[in-house]
Amino acid sequence: NNKILNINLEDLLFYIKQKSIANQIGGNNIQIKSKITFSKEEIIIYREAGIEVFGQYYINNSSQNNFYYGAEITWQELASDFDVKRCGYEKFKQNIISIIKNPKQKTISYTLKHHPGAGGTTMSKRLAYDLCKLNNELEDFSCLPIFLNSYNEKTYEYLLQLSEKKMDNDFLLIIVEGGKVADENIN
Repeated sequence: NNKILNINLEDLLFYIKQKSIANQIGGNNIQIKSKITFSKEEIIIYREAGIEVFGQYYINNSSQNNFYYGAEITWQELASDFDVKRCGYEKFKQNIISIIKNPKQKTISYTLKHHPGAGGTTMSKRLAYDLCKLNNELEDFSCLPIFLNSYNEKTYEYLLQLSEKKMDNDFLLIIVEGGKVADENIN
């Protein structure tokens, strides 16, 4: 019972990779244990303040793998290496890790400048994913990457709460996507 399908190579490879990923991850969110824990209620409160905690708490809006079709990369797609590592990514990541391990001041600002569509958002999500993995791999490393998606009257209060109550001696990495939060709210 054979059927002949008219399909291009790109679509075939994407289909094969999707099937492979479904077998590897079972359709569930990939979870990386974190040294910093949150209740479900806290996650909901932080989201309402525009703060998205990345890691085991990160919930993808879509169960489909649409990154190759223009959607933002998901946790599962990062785990499956759908993204292409940029030439300077390892150096960029090592610079951030060095800053985290040896901060010279309490607040550090690092700007990743890129053109729209150049992969900056994907690279920042890859960094967050890799830092979450390092939390498990290195005993002396603890970093909580979060995404600031919007800014409202609760945001500053909850960021302060995160840095004071949750983090102790851990590092809080706040990733802000350009255009989502006004510059005056970042400072």
